[in-house]
Amino acid sequence: MPEDEITLLLQRIKKKKEDLREAEAQGDKATSELLSTRLTLLNAEMSYLESGGSSINAPDSPSKLEFLLKEKKALLEEFKRNINHLPNGDIELSKYREIERILNAQYEYLSAKHKVISENRPVKELGRYMQLAEAEGVQIVASLLEHEVELKRFKPAKKERKKREFTVDFRKIPTIIVVLLLIFSLYTGLFWRKTPYDRDIIRNYVVARNHYIAANDHYVAGDYENSGKEYAVAAAYFNKASKDADLAAKGESGKMQIYFDNKRRFFQEWERISLRMIESSKEFQVGSARLGAAHAEEVVDMAETAGGKVLEAVSKDAAGEAKSKLEAAGAVVEIV
Repeated sequence: MPEDEITLLLQRIKKKKEDLREAEAQGDKATSELLSTRLTLLNAEMSYLESGGSSINAPDSPSKLEFLLKEKKALLEEFKRNINHLPNGDIELSKYREIERILNAQYEYLSAKHKVISENRPVKELGRYMQLAEAEGVQIVASLLEHEVELKRFKPAKKERKKREFTVDFRKIPTIIVVLLLIFSLYTGLFWRKTPYDRDIIRNYVVARNHYIAANDHYVAGDYENSGKEYAVAAAYFNKASKDADLAAKGESGKMQIYFDNKRRFFQEWERISLRMIESSKEFQVGSARLGAAHAEEVVDMAETAGGKVLEAVSKDAAGEAKSKLEAAGAVVEIV
């Protein structure tokens, strides 16, 4: 929440408290009741904004969802109870009705997600609830489960690949970036195993990943100068993570050596991807759109290669499941 919005809301709460004390001192019961209602709604609005406003980060844990459901229900009831005491035509009424509507949509979505998880229902069912919530203005901060839903939602119908001459389709560039993020999320959520041996690797990887995501945001927005800078930082940290993983692999044997060696190859591939995206950013920056798009499309194949390296680090059954997910993500950016 912006700092000036917090300050303004706190000032309004302070002023309403002063007005309420004056009305109570004068014995004005009607004014006191109205001011008390307004003060309650202002405090409820503060709680709403502090909890994320229209955005919601729904955990994948049933117990945590239950706790969040109780909070949302209490806040929703607070709005419903006090909104009805405001006079018709009140200037704040429409704003509070909008907050009530979004809170209700958030509560319904949390209830649906809790049902899907606790009853072990098909993940695709969550996709329908996500669409309903988003239609009501709820901004969902995707968890691992919701990333899986997005993979299924964006999977296109299978069709035979056709051969044709290279053409630049700029509408596909944002989609390419989205897929790269999805592959990142798939690896992070399903296959990243933290052990006492790789804290430095994890730290470098997290820093690299954050810079890579920031670079993607600049890239999609057309800010190629800053995207190039962020990709360069990401490449540097992927390089650090790769070197650390290499050192760890040399100091281990057996399964742990294979584990760290697979990490090393994964980081090397994403370092190459970051460097290639720097080239793409540079080409777009100087007006060579054809070359810039060619680099971006080549990155998709490289990302699939990086995904393939992930599969080598997991069990046979898990590898089969992960492979199907990566193939689904790859289909999204198939250039035909």
